[in-house]
Amino acid sequence: MNWEVLILKLADPAERSWSLDSAVRVPLGETEQVKAALASVFGEGDWSTLGKGLFDHQGCSFEAGIGIHGQVDTMTLEFWKAGDPLPSLRELCSSNGWQAWDLDLWRPVDFSGQADARKLP
Repeated sequence: MNWEVLILKLADPAERSWSLDSAVRVPLGETEQVKAALASVFGEGDWSTLGKGLFDHQGCSFEAGIGIHGQVDTMTLEFWKAGDPLPSLRELCSSNGWQAWDLDLWRPVDFSGQADARKLP
């Protein structure tokens, strides 16, 4: 089972909008800053494919799509290997002021561990 997450940064971090259209977003940062943020939580990824990094972290594999250069407005993460990505995803978002949006459920990721227990098979 795959799970897709959109990473974005809201202008007002307290906003928990249920509509991405109405949320005012700001860039995540420059490409190298975003790569460094990912590396700080997930270790060095394989960036041999232009604009995409492959990661294998604590039993959870995923691809990060950030584009090819310059400013990164949003980032997609596609998880596909067994594991629980929530603790590391929570750390990535909280340490960078980013928000995670569950593209399967079309709502913000619930990090409480109750509603969205995302353990991949």
